[in-house]
Amino acid sequence: MTQHGLGRQEALNACGELRDRITHRFLDLRTKVLPDASPMLSRYLDRLACLLRGNYEWGVRAADRYTNPDGHHPGAVRTLDTIGDTPAVTGAPGIPAIDWWWTL
Repeated sequence: MTQHGLGRQEALNACGELRDRITHRFLDLRTKVLPDASPMLSRYLDRLACLLRGNYEWGVRAADRYTNPDGHHPGAVRTLDTIGDTPAVTGAPGIPAIDWWWTL
């Protein structure tokens, strides 16, 4: 927020976009690698994709840190979120430390 002069909602949107970019990059690379992958690598990539999805769903539906942020009001926050097949944004995010992932 401070570095880019963003408000709270803008920063949250930027975080969501970064998540979308990184997830899309993983899925794109996975699709390219799978045809020639060994059985062990294929299994690993498939399980990693399931782990990503499961972690996301757990976070938005069940994790106390999101549904009970102050520790005193269980169920105080309910996330209405959907998962789509097309990310809102793709491509390198303009962060030098990870932009190279998009050159692979």
